[in-house]
Amino acid sequence: MARRKDPNGNEWMASGWFQVLPMTQGQWLWLLLMGATRSRADGTLDALVERGQRSGEKWFDTATGGLEARIFWGFSDEERWRTAEIVATDQLRRERCVAALGRLGLREPRTVRDLAWLMGALGLCRHEVDAGTERWRVPQVLPLPAEVLPMDEEWARESDEIRWQYQIAAITGDLAQLFTGELNRPDEVVTTIAELARLIDHDTEDVRHGLVDFAVNPLVFLTSEPIVSLTVDGPGGLTHADPERLADEAPFRITFDWAALAERSLRVHRLDPEHPTEPD
Repeated sequence: MARRKDPNGNEWMASGWFQVLPMTQGQWLWLLLMGATRSRADGTLDALVERGQRSGEKWFDTATGGLEARIFWGFSDEERWRTAEIVATDQLRRERCVAALGRLGLREPRTVRDLAWLMGALGLCRHEVDAGTERWRVPQVLPLPAEVLPMDEEWARESDEIRWQYQIAAITGDLAQLFTGELNRPDEVVTTIAELARLIDHDTEDVRHGLVDFAVNPLVFLTSEPIVSLTVDGPGGLTHADPERLADEAPFRITFDWAALAERSLRVHRLDPEHPTEPD
């Protein structure tokens, strides 16, 4: 069965390539090419960068260093974010990827421009020339790393787990946006799996996984205290509701502790490597 397109529109993250190829530069390069695909913009890589930065904000150059910038494999090449653990993780990713590329007869990218051509060789984007006009495009659904690279069992398993974590986190984010935005932070809400699926435009199994992450997994909230609780009405009163055991149309209650959630959001933001903040 073919993998579904990421409903949040970020195939680079949803497919897991961000943990295989250079993380930050690959993400921004893919976004550049996705923008060209959506707007049907033609041209060389240089022309696409110039067009994308026409507003005066050098977002691509700032994020990647530019097309001729040297490759770095992690979130950032700034020393303040380069802890020993992060350096070791980035080095392992590089060694694994370079070895796999070598078995395919491909070379390690040295610059961001090299990375674009490598992505083309791996099927993550397409470059063509038609009547002298260059064109870069990305597919709607990216192949998974294990479908392209010769990955050993451990690496493939780790890649799948990271990809699943991202997808569940994205669904959790959609649920959080629903409760804080459209529903305006209710103290509690009675709903069904099917209704939530309709409201956030996911299928019911996605919603179940998201609710587990949102309300059941204690690691999500960095605390053992109940912050979001799911319950159903039973003969003896309210009992815990397991999202994975609820029928699509079975009503259940979600209760929120918004003060605790606000504290949790601050703590998670400060620990999130995608959005690092200065320490107090």
